Formats: sequence, C-alpha cells, structure tokens
Amino acid sequence: MLLYILKRIFESIPVLFAVLIFTFVFMKAAPGGPFSSEKTASPEVIKKLNERYNLDAPIVEQFFDYLKKVLQFDFGPSFKYVDRSVNEIIGAGLPVSLELGLYAIIFAMLLGISSGVFAAIRKNTWLDYLPMSFSMLGICVPSFLLGPALVLVFAIYFEIFPVSGWDDWTHKILPAITLGAGYAAYLARLSRAGMLDILNQDYIRTAKAKGVSNSKVILKHALKGGLLPVISFLGPAMAGLLAGSFVTETIFQIPGIGRFYVQGAFNRDYTLIMGTTILFSALLIFFNLLSDILLISLNPRLSFKGDKQ
Repeated sequence: MLLYILKRIFESIPVLFAVLIFTFVFMKAAPGGPFSSEKTASPEVIKKLNERYNLDAPIVEQFFDYLKKVLQFDFGPSFKYVDRSVNEIIGAGLPVSLELGLYAIIFAMLLGISSGVFAAIRKNTWLDYLPMSFSMLGICVPSFLLGPALVLVFAIYFEIFPVSGWDDWTHKILPAITLGAGYAAYLARLSRAGMLDILNQDYIRTAKAKGVSNSKVILKHALKGGLLPVISFLGPAMAGLLAGSFVTETIFQIPGIGRFYVQGAFNRDYTLIMGTTILFSALLIFFNLLSDILLISLNPRLSFKGDKQ
C-alpha cells in the first residue's frame, strides 16, 4: 500500500504542474488586471503597484518567481484583500468549505444509498419508479436553481431557516441540501445499479437457496459488492462538492473558500485564483487516492499492484 501511495503521489506532481501552467497562462491572457478597476488611481500609481508585485516583468519571469514561492507553500499576498495573504484567506475559508462538504456528502449518502438499495430490492414496482424519478429530477435541477427555491420556501415563506450566514446548525441545513441533492441523485442510481448486479450473482441465489433471510443476504452479502460503484464515485464527488460550493456559498453568503474564489475571479486577484486552483487540484487528487485505496481494500479482485488477483 505504501508503494502504491508513493507512486500515486509522484504521478500527481506533473498533473499539478500542468494545472499551474495552464491556469497561469489563461489567467494572464484574460483582459484586465488586478488594478485595472482602480478608477481613482492615477497611471503612475498603477505603474508603481505593478512594479511592487512584479506584474510588469515578462510572463516567464513572473511564472518562475511564483513557482519558487509555491514550492515553499507560499501563495503570495492578495491583491484585493489588503494586509492578507492567500495562505491566510485559505486558512480561514477552507475549514468552512470542508464542513459544508461534509454535511452535504453525509446527506447525499444517507438519502442516495438508502433510496438506491430500497429501489433495487423492490425492482420494477412503484417503490422503484418513485425514488428513481426523484433522482432524475435531482440530476436535472442545478444548485443555482434549487438554492433560491429552498430559500424562498423555507426561509421567506415559512421562516423556518435563516436566509444566509454560517453561525449555528440552522444556517447549515439549506446549504447542505442544496449542495448534496444532485450527488444524492447520482448515488441513488449507482446504488441501484450496483445492487441489481450483485443480487443476480450466483452466490446470492445460493445463499437464498440455503434459507438465508433476505435481510441477512442484503446486509451481509450484497451491500459490500453492490456499493463498490458508489465508493468509486465518492472520490471525485468529494472534490466536486468543494468545486460546487462556489454557487452554494455565494447564494447563502457563506464565508468559504469557494466564495473567495469567485470574488478573486471577478477582481482579477491573480494570486488568490492561483492558490485556490492549486488547492482544489490537490484535494481532487487526495480524494481520488483515498477512494481508490478504499475500493481496493473492499474488492478482493483488485490489488495495490494495479492488476487483478
């Protein structure tokens, strides 16, 4: 396992480097700059600011200068948040985004896996068609539509939950549902497909023929194999929850890293964009690795050497 983890880490280094290059080039190619919106500043002041942050240097020199700082885990100062570094912004916003992602994935797993397994057990009945219809609806409705709808119904009409903020548990219900609903729909369909495949295996029929109860067949024999597609999906899903939190954090005014990322894009805050992009890429690699390790551990046909046993 240790060799497998080290191999995956070394394989991820070129990926992160490529993300760094493309993000830097595309960011510089976009029109405008971090100080182009400063209408009250004179051209001389803007020139001094560009010199201060080395923005007037050739792009190659800027890139290698930034790369040296990244290798020291220093993402530089923010251009728009005065007296704050990108490391400080990430340190303040990342725990909030991770907490939101945790609540969303718990909601998605509880709702999605339970409805998917239940639908597979009641195949081709209305108890199968109903949750699968709702899952298709959940896939089709985007978070930027679901969030305002939840706010309208539960925060404005019925006044059950607050509209925005991140203080107590009442502020976290609607954002978690908004962010996790789409993933719950995917998990429901994956759970159903995986369980149907396992329930048609010979060893399941053998267990039933020996008189094993249906509940024991499901819980002891079918779930472990039936949920393997779900585990494969969880790695990208966890990173996707952080990426999808951009919209959710903006709707509910949550002080997470996703909201800072959106504001950094609008403000042309180069260092903030670069720092958060590298962070999200690293988290995607980490969650994929964690998902693969768990998948190999649960599937006896796979090994950490990359071949089937």
